[in-house]
Amino acid sequence: MTDVPPPGPEHALDRCRAIVHHLEAALRAEIPLEAEKIALIMADYGAARRGVDERDREALDRSLLHLFAPISAWSDGRPELVPIRTDVAIVTVISEELDATLRAFDLDAASFTQPVGSNRRFYETELRTSRAGRPISVVVSSSVRSGNPDVGPVISELRTHYNPSVWLLVGVAGGHRDHVGLGSVVLPEWVHYYEPGRVTDQEVQSRNKPVEIAESMFMNFRYYRPIQSGFYERIADFISALGPGEKPEGLDVAFRPEVITRNIVIGSGELAVRSQEFMDDLYRHNAAIKAVDQESYGFGANLRDQHWAVVRGISDFGRSDESMSQDSWKFAAAGFAAVLVRNFLETQFVLPRRPS
Repeated sequence: MTDVPPPGPEHALDRCRAIVHHLEAALRAEIPLEAEKIALIMADYGAARRGVDERDREALDRSLLHLFAPISAWSDGRPELVPIRTDVAIVTVISEELDATLRAFDLDAASFTQPVGSNRRFYETELRTSRAGRPISVVVSSSVRSGNPDVGPVISELRTHYNPSVWLLVGVAGGHRDHVGLGSVVLPEWVHYYEPGRVTDQEVQSRNKPVEIAESMFMNFRYYRPIQSGFYERIADFISALGPGEKPEGLDVAFRPEVITRNIVIGSGELAVRSQEFMDDLYRHNAAIKAVDQESYGFGANLRDQHWAVVRGISDFGRSDESMSQDSWKFAAAGFAAVLVRNFLETQFVLPRRPS
């Protein structure tokens, strides 16, 4: 009988991390583990460990030893956590974005993971894909607070607990009324930070460098074809399931949101834009700025060395008058963005190489 060769480094590392997490979760929850079960788990770990690179092997071994060490030996009062390697992290902000994304991904809002020491909720799922060669793991969470600085904490926690390969900011944005429609989904090529700056007699000059969407994700989305991928059938299903308070007046299942991936830039800053004149000023500064939000710049600035992208549904035109509700399109527009993300992941997404 010949020996079974150890798994490749990538698969072996994922297996070992999953084993450590399983043990860590059981011990934190004070779930009793029989000696025989621990022995079987450790045998599985030992078999997978053979295929792990030496540097990762040392880190995993330390984490495993910490799990079984006396509490007095833990420097911070709990075991060191080795994050499971997750394929895709989706970050939302406001409640409508989170709720719409959970629905688009068929996730139960009552079923979530909440790591020890964290008040944040994480929703995990797995998607079958056509191009990735295997199912991909997805985690959804929310920054809860609006603003570029406020996306930092959720990114930090996702890094700690999930170590994602790909990062997507999904939700809503305001749009320029002459260039995008309500419900349109925009995938910007880069993000322009519209403050702080210098005001002159002619214009407002930004002093911040723009952040470009990661080239890997820019290329990934270039191969996405909404019509051929069944996006509009998914949109019709999403609209038909909208309940009271979620469906804007006049929206029906025949609606086909425009998907804009070219010549589009998002302006991002700390001001909640409720002025079409301000939108016009941004457009005059750069004719590609057709949408605005308060989080994309902070998201990209925190992930400059990662695979990241922004997907936004247009929910308003930044108007300060009361001729239309600023909230009526939030759930639907966020849902359209989330439906596109799921459809893209299932039909055209290819896992990029992880940053070194």
